[in-house]
Amino acid sequence: IHTVRQRNQLHQRTQLPFCMVVMGLSAFPVCETLLLQSSLFSNCFVSSDGGNIFTSFYGEATLILFLPGLPWMLLQNRYDQHYDQRFGSRKMAFRRVVFGHATQLICLAIFLIVLARQSDGASETSAHIALVWCFLLIGVGSSTVYGTHAQVISIFDEKFHPYFFIGTYSVSWVIAPLNLATGELCD
Repeated sequence: IHTVRQRNQLHQRTQLPFCMVVMGLSAFPVCETLLLQSSLFSNCFVSSDGGNIFTSFYGEATLILFLPGLPWMLLQNRYDQHYDQRFGSRKMAFRRVVFGHATQLICLAIFLIVLARQSDGASETSAHIALVWCFLLIGVGSSTVYGTHAQVISIFDEKFHPYFFIGTYSVSWVIAPLNLATGELCD
């Protein structure tokens, strides 16, 4: 039988790793999941001449999603400290995470709406522009969340850092079998 003190210590030892895993789940996998899932239906969108409008979809989407990350994180690294000192680290970290996730969700909705319109005969150019801008902003949102979480986890002892990365990559354990089961959506 555990004493109250022992139970509290056990709770404290498991709570931080659990939070790190959840932070990892919410940080970077959004980009990879979106990229993998959307590449499954990229063949569905055919141009007026019968060809695929996203012939280089995976390469283009990868560049667009991940290229804004480095300059955005450099800006974050430069200016976050100023805003943390002015408004408080906890409040600003919360705002950054909300901004990042809201940006991702709004842009994903816009992208899906434009793709649905494209399948109804809308312009091929509008679908391509939607891909570029929405994925670019989703990359910025994802970089914001990842950068904020990286700052937060750096506060804690390094023995907890692997839990963050376990969360980051564990999304693949769900998505990979789902993608295998789904297969190409327009075969």
